[in-house]
Amino acid sequence: MIGAFLSSPLQRALFAVRHPLRAVHKATTPPEKRESNKRKVRTWKGTFAYSKLNSWIASDFDAPQKSLGLDPDLTIPRDSLRSGRYKEVNFVAHNDYQAPDENVAFVTVINNKYSMGLEGLVLSLISTYPGFKNDFHVYHDESLSDFVRDRLMHLYPNFIFHKVDTARYDVGQIGDSVNHKRVGLLGYLTLNALELEGYEWVVLLDADTIVIGDISPLYTGEQRPKAVMDAGALPFTIVSASTGMPVLNSGVISLPAHMRGAKQHAEALVELSKVGENDDPAIRRFADQKFWNIYLAKHNLQFLPTNFNANHGLVERYFPESLHSVSLLHITGVKPWFQFVSSEEKHEDDNDNFTLARRKFPVTFALWLRLFGSGKRIARITEFRKTEGADLDALKNSTDERPAVMIGNGPSINETDLSLFDGFEKYAFNWFINHPEFDTVRPDHLVLASAKFFGGWHTSNPSWPAGYLDSLTSREHKPRLWVSYYFKPLIESTPELKGYEVSYFLFEKPFKPMLQKTGQVGLDLYSPLVDSLTGVLSAGVPIAIHLGAKSVVLVGCDSNYASQTGTYFYGAEKHTSPTNTTENLVTTWGSDASVGQYCYLRFSQTLEERGIRFADSTIGGALTTVPKLPITEVRSLLAK
Repeated sequence: MIGAFLSSPLQRALFAVRHPLRAVHKATTPPEKRESNKRKVRTWKGTFAYSKLNSWIASDFDAPQKSLGLDPDLTIPRDSLRSGRYKEVNFVAHNDYQAPDENVAFVTVINNKYSMGLEGLVLSLISTYPGFKNDFHVYHDESLSDFVRDRLMHLYPNFIFHKVDTARYDVGQIGDSVNHKRVGLLGYLTLNALELEGYEWVVLLDADTIVIGDISPLYTGEQRPKAVMDAGALPFTIVSASTGMPVLNSGVISLPAHMRGAKQHAEALVELSKVGENDDPAIRRFADQKFWNIYLAKHNLQFLPTNFNANHGLVERYFPESLHSVSLLHITGVKPWFQFVSSEEKHEDDNDNFTLARRKFPVTFALWLRLFGSGKRIARITEFRKTEGADLDALKNSTDERPAVMIGNGPSINETDLSLFDGFEKYAFNWFINHPEFDTVRPDHLVLASAKFFGGWHTSNPSWPAGYLDSLTSREHKPRLWVSYYFKPLIESTPELKGYEVSYFLFEKPFKPMLQKTGQVGLDLYSPLVDSLTGVLSAGVPIAIHLGAKSVVLVGCDSNYASQTGTYFYGAEKHTSPTNTTENLVTTWGSDASVGQYCYLRFSQTLEERGIRFADSTIGGALTTVPKLPITEVRSLLAK
């Protein structure tokens, strides 16, 4: 029976869709990487309790050195405990909500890689305080791209960006510790907050923090600087011998008005110039955090409870029962958003480190991703509908139910008489501009649906492929362009597109579900579209349905990839945008039961349910999950 069931290509694709995915992952993951992913996550022995601190430190203190950044023999925490120079962390539930007024400003420092952390932070503030619109000062160096800054401004228009040369704070204080190398001079840009005047409070928040409760104690109460003790890798805070105070974490600092101004900033620079003279082992490994510990120790610092800057490792490793009390969660180390960061921003071990961190901190990672994902989805959909809704409304059902043709870029196009589709609404994709008869075929729409076309998802510096704009603008015919809304800032800053009509669809990470995982087809242009492994399905077909097509036919969708080369109707040298690896292409399209075939199957089923005809007229095409319509019969669709 099973053999008979699998004899149908359609049923084989449906039956096998989940099983090849494991094989795909295994086949496409190098053996050495699979081995590295098997590394065990270090766990602590037993449950920590202050009542058993002495025995715990003597027998179970085996925290990994990479995480602690301390001396190999752990003499710093041990000596602190033996001498009583430590403080217990303190979670104090806080339930009084008081939104910040216009006299409170916020400050952070970012680069491209940390911009998504800032998105999560501001979205969490908006969620906690509906109507939040405080000034939010963002300090950065020349590495922050205009594209990233534009996207942040669209998300939150009250960002105020300050480009600062980090050399301003280079007084030779950067050492060889892991923290110094990781933070570098960029972290010192928080000192610029000392120059901000005109606010009652200025609150410094690291971009890897997220607000999950009221944080009003940071900007109410005594007119004293406020911070929180540093704990995370350790379940207690070391007291610095040089300052006489618990080590503070510089991820959350609040500065009252009397501490800010040109004079105060100048005094801080003098203090910074002497920071290298302090060799206190409790703080010397830190970069900017060392400065803030020395500086604020001289300014009547007030320590707030741990829940106003709760290290996610501290909560999840040692005090999971206190998560409900946390108002501000601090994700130190590997970040939850590293899974979305483009390859150009990643270090070579970021992917493996993310995998390990997600296993190690499943609760707090999931919490950050949930808050960020839901907030970002709402914000992007709201913005998209506000800016693009009128255009989509005007285009809806505008083609008088004319049949639509999806013109792929497969080699079979060279054997296809495209004049057979005169009278159809024509949709072409990406590199169809290479077709020698582009001005004769005159596609109505040119759909740029591949993220790789512009450099990849979440790229900080998207760009047009080499030669593309010259080729496009050399054509007499100007089709309507369709582009992912993610790249709208790039499109609007391209003067060569003057005279072209441009429309957008919402198709981007992190809310871009994979069709082969969910089985759900996305056809609603007002909502995020579904990744269906090809722009023809992900964007082309939804656009055609929105415009009113009652029949959709495929041509040039060969779906028989054997390599990166020879897969298009034009020479490989003309394809200047990135493409998938051969292994990826073959795995996706290499059999009747492949995930690519499944995606076409689900579209075929969904369109049939809606009474829309979906057919494949590709000459010699490998699709087995879409009903065939001989190309000699496509003209019959016009009669209907």
